[in-house]
Amino acid sequence: MRHIEARLREALEQRASEITGTRSGRHAPDPHHVVVPPPARRGRLRPRVLVLVAAAVAFILAGVSWLVIVSRQGIPASPPLTVTSAAAAPSSFDSTVATATPEPSVSATPPPSATPTATPTSHIPGDYQRSAIPWSEVGPGWSFVGVVKVDDTSSALYLVSPWGARYSVGSYEGGLIDVSGDGRRVLLEAREYAVWLVDVATGTKHMIRGPIEGTSVSATFTRPTGQAVLLLETGVGTPNLLRKIDVQTGSTQLSIGTDLMNAQSSPDGRYIVGNTDKPTASVIILGNATGTLAATVPTPAGATYCFPGTWWSDDELVISCDVGGERGYRSDLWRYSLSTHAMTRITSATKAMWGYSLAFPSTVGTVVQQAGSCGPGPIGILSNDGTTDKALKNFPNEGGSAMLIRVVGTTAFIVTGSCGDPTDPPRSLLAYDLVSSTPVTLVTGTSSKGGVGGALILT
Repeated sequence: MRHIEARLREALEQRASEITGTRSGRHAPDPHHVVVPPPARRGRLRPRVLVLVAAAVAFILAGVSWLVIVSRQGIPASPPLTVTSAAAAPSSFDSTVATATPEPSVSATPPPSATPTATPTSHIPGDYQRSAIPWSEVGPGWSFVGVVKVDDTSSALYLVSPWGARYSVGSYEGGLIDVSGDGRRVLLEAREYAVWLVDVATGTKHMIRGPIEGTSVSATFTRPTGQAVLLLETGVGTPNLLRKIDVQTGSTQLSIGTDLMNAQSSPDGRYIVGNTDKPTASVIILGNATGTLAATVPTPAGATYCFPGTWWSDDELVISCDVGGERGYRSDLWRYSLSTHAMTRITSATKAMWGYSLAFPSTVGTVVQQAGSCGPGPIGILSNDGTTDKALKNFPNEGGSAMLIRVVGTTAFIVTGSCGDPTDPPRSLLAYDLVSSTPVTLVTGTSSKGGVGGALILT
């Protein structure tokens, strides 16, 4: 661009010289006499020269602008040149081009979303469809609840969050028996001891055992995931029949004769635990794979007729035994370790007329339930010496037949009840905070005949 400017200037100067020279030749002064050119002639020369100079400068600027436009449109061009002539002022347009910020890369991190995170439905009490179950959240403290309908022929099954969100699974005949460790399947017992398995995610069911008149059955899932069902059938012959059924294929994995009266899987799935009707050595432990005898639990001194209850931990089983009493029967509780075979006494009932039937550990102490003459007795926190218990505060059904289902963390899950009085309120499932002594109702029925018929808590 500089060489174009220089050539233009050179041409302009040459043209000006020619014009000046022509004018001077026509009015050449006499060497001996000075002739002053007429003022009009000088006035006409300067504007014409200035016009030509201005035109040249405009041409230069137009060329620079054209180069900038070409460069912006992506047509190959030489790098833009900076005009250094003092006569040309810096262009604001050129300055913008030189300092323009490049467009951001497509991999640049997008700005954070302004949309707030929605509260999960599980934290909002209310009724929801089965399709809304947040399976990634389902775990300890979630419960399966069967609400008996007024006609007492079927139950509405719900999966309930610890915060009171109720997800409807479906309506089925029969009552709740057990739930698999992952919460994906539940067992129902219908008339004549027919056993149904319900897939919670789909609501579909299929029969595990058909009804057989004159027989009875207890059914539980194996642990920890519930890939099989243990069926202990009585009335089908002597001895009783223990079977293990694969839930996927329906095939029989184990079938043995036994004198067990009930059976359940250990939390780790290694053993089958049950009891016989013998006065001593009544609790026995079988291997899960073969059903062979693994251990016999010794009966504590002064006790008879023991039977297994809930699990204190994955290794320790709570066992209830009859220790006698003024009414001929009173039960106390022990912990039995499957790994060390050690027995540890939990209760030593002195004021509980019928003794104790359930015990669960918690951070505020051992939560126990007394045995009662009409169903379960009062619920409380066991004293340090195990002889008495302190009743729960602010419990709305104290003195009734409320049933302690499970303790998870610092929450006791309780189903309120009665001894059959039709004027009693409907049976409800409560979550009782052991720290704040505050009960929260999770599920309630519409009448005394249409209340909670059963509840199972995931641990």
